[in-house]
Amino acid sequence: MQQQFQQSRATLRRALLAGTAFSGTFAAVIAGDPGRALAACTVTALPNSVTCDTTATILTTNVDGASTTSNAYTQLFNLRGAVGAVNAGQTISGNGLWITTTQSGAPITFTNNGAVTGAGNGLTLNSSGGDIAYSGNGSASSTSGFGLSIDTTIAGGSGAIEVGTSGAPVTASFSGVTALRTQSGTSAIEVFLNGGSLTTTDGNGTGLLLNSSGNVSATLTGNTTIANASGVPGAAGNAFAIVAFGSGINVTSNANIGTAGAAFNYGIFANGGAAGIGSVSVSQTGGTIFAATVGIDASILNRTNASDLTVVVNGNIVSNIDGVSAGTLGTGNAHISVGAGATVQGTTEAGLLLAGGSGGANTVTNNGAISGATGLETRAGRFTVTNAGSITGTGGTAVTLGGANNLFIMSGPAATLTGHAVGSGTDTFQFAGSGSNSFDASQIGAGWTLLDKTGSSNWTLTGTSTYAGPVTVNGGTLSAISPRRLA
Repeated sequence: MQQQFQQSRATLRRALLAGTAFSGTFAAVIAGDPGRALAACTVTALPNSVTCDTTATILTTNVDGASTTSNAYTQLFNLRGAVGAVNAGQTISGNGLWITTTQSGAPITFTNNGAVTGAGNGLTLNSSGGDIAYSGNGSASSTSGFGLSIDTTIAGGSGAIEVGTSGAPVTASFSGVTALRTQSGTSAIEVFLNGGSLTTTDGNGTGLLLNSSGNVSATLTGNTTIANASGVPGAAGNAFAIVAFGSGINVTSNANIGTAGAAFNYGIFANGGAAGIGSVSVSQTGGTIFAATVGIDASILNRTNASDLTVVVNGNIVSNIDGVSAGTLGTGNAHISVGAGATVQGTTEAGLLLAGGSGGANTVTNNGAISGATGLETRAGRFTVTNAGSITGTGGTAVTLGGANNLFIMSGPAATLTGHAVGSGTDTFQFAGSGSNSFDASQIGAGWTLLDKTGSSNWTLTGTSTYAGPVTVNGGTLSAISPRRLA
């Protein structure tokens, strides 16, 4: 099974996700008695249930509980929903386990406290529009397919999906080309993980996929590890740690994503889609993201979407290209913040690469450390950028602002800028905050129409600037060591 999602570079990035069909056969027998199968799953019909102890499944289908003791890979129910479980300490091997309900709206509830491993997929739960709820702290793995796959879109259905709850999150232990895959048509997807690991076994694989035309959310606590077991990001650029497609998106994560030697192409990728009407929010509450392309990529592509896009960084991002790439084409605004102690690094391009919405109130607040060939770059929209931390442009430009009528603020005693600041031609450069600080005025490049001072702070200008526009002081003190500091 294959799905492809594409967005052009003009809309910030593209994504391609691929899954593989299950294949293969495995049979097992009890040692010393090759004619007798291992313990199997106990199956009942109406009410439909599948309860599994240790067994090796084979590529057959058990329909409506025809066999009450079954080692069939597929357990299919045509009437009503089903309840399934893998008991604690038990292992399903061979071809894994697949539970399907075909009646429209028939739900599945599954508790996994054992281990499921398959030659194709590990554990598959499919419904025709019925809600699916997964719980338990067991594992699901595959080397060639999905570790855990949950899909409510069979026969055009669209049920809600829940993996864990806020009060009882799942300790992740999933691995595969895609470790954990969730797909709904238009209903909500909610995933709650606490600790554990998601491991992709392919260089172009995915750790966690949420895909719906409805709202999707993922909450990862406990420093879940998301690993790229292939050791390298995919040459095609399609290794994703977390991917979220939805009308509205909320991803909160303190996961440790990739390593310096085994990064993903993308750390967190959140795409609101061309028809999305909800907000897109990505909050990195801790942990470190290692990425070959972009650490956090978040976007709203619907031009009529009035909701906001929000990215919060309170961890560390190390990316080969852009640290954070975020933007909205809608009528709302983009809000980006980097917390105290957080770091965002985009080695060859930008630490932050941003496109604001047409709402006119886009913001960037930096209390951490941002660095890149260009530290911070905006390409569209009106932004207010407040820097109370550090912004470094290793290529010589720390800040470059697109759009128009932007406000760039150096605020407080910890604010530093390494490299030039370039405005759009209609922008204001402002010194603000409290306390005392100094600034090399030669860093003020082209594109500024006003130099302003506000707040109680005392700012001292050093160096010699080419800026020749007006200067206003509306609070505190702005002093120059010599009259030549400002042209």
